[in-house]
Amino acid sequence: MKLVLIGGGEIGTTNDKPYNLQKIDEEIVKLTNKPHPTLLFLGFNERSNYYFGILKKNFMSLGAMCTYLKWTEFDNEKSLESKFKRADIVYLNGGNTIEFMKTIRKYNLQKFFELAKDKGSVLCGISAGAICLCKNGSSDCKKYKSNENKFTLVSGTGLINIGFAPHFSSSSRRLDMPRMTKKQKEVMICMDNCSALVINDENFYVIKSDKNAKCYKAYTYKKEFIIRELESNGKVVELYSKD
Repeated sequence: MKLVLIGGGEIGTTNDKPYNLQKIDEEIVKLTNKPHPTLLFLGFNERSNYYFGILKKNFMSLGAMCTYLKWTEFDNEKSLESKFKRADIVYLNGGNTIEFMKTIRKYNLQKFFELAKDKGSVLCGISAGAICLCKNGSSDCKKYKSNENKFTLVSGTGLINIGFAPHFSSSSRRLDMPRMTKKQKEVMICMDNCSALVINDENFYVIKSDKNAKCYKAYTYKKEFIIRELESNGKVVELYSKD
């Protein structure tokens, strides 16, 4: 199984938000072991059209060929199966985690995620897209509809049995993490922007496109909240243990 879970970052949508994920994107392409892999981008809504245009430019510069599966095609099982079978990389962008998971369940996209995983494709997600690939994750999709400074634990597809917290450099996410870990039994992986957790079969390691980015493993153990920084620079880390 090959997964890349990205905490957040910029793909270069505007001049004041320059592309800062290149090192992570290079690792995604490298994991395919192909000079010109095919990337399949899943578009969950109309905003995805613009996102894909920029993402395509970034990955084409790294040698990848890019295809787009629009939300309007999700009910076409033949189209889904054909595009997933050809994909070396499957990419889920950020957005509203709850809405993404509703769509994934409605069209049984998890079946195709499993197909991609079994054929050795690299499944990668950024922010909400990363949560969707995990058992659950810390989402802000409800936070801004109320005055409470709390996040929502949203269930994902469970391709990997961990929780995921993107954009962890945000102080509000850090403050909420003790509460969040008490709500679920799994280890929660907490990623700053410009950092990613890579799962390459039995090896787990962190990569960064910004040297100041951090990654942590958080959990509750014997009623105590514990958070530990994970090593980076490609060093293999222990993902699941609580001690």
